[in-house]
Amino acid sequence: MSEAIKLFQYNTHSAVMAGLYGGTFTIGELLEHGDLGIGTLDSIDGELIVLDGKAYQAKVSDGRVEVVEVSEDVKVPYAAVVPHEAEVIFKQLFEMSDKE
Repeated sequence: MSEAIKLFQYNTHSAVMAGLYGGTFTIGELLEHGDLGIGTLDSIDGELIVLDGKAYQAKVSDGRVEVVEVSEDVKVPYAAVVPHEAEVIFKQLFEMSDKE
């Protein structure tokens, strides 16, 4: 039997909901615990997406969603990550348009 995957959670969602918005844990520290997850950034400055060991900020600006990579020194008040290794990888045989 394989080892259980452990979720690393920094802070609690209820703490953020109670107003603890100040980031105190860096992205660099967070990525030491996992490479896939979600959270929020310092002062609730957008959503945090961790994918393939990189951290991204998604936020709405002028009605458009913008996603940018964030540096390892950016701080978070809340995040949850896991180490992830795909069991199955699907490869697309040809390109498709949005309409397809």
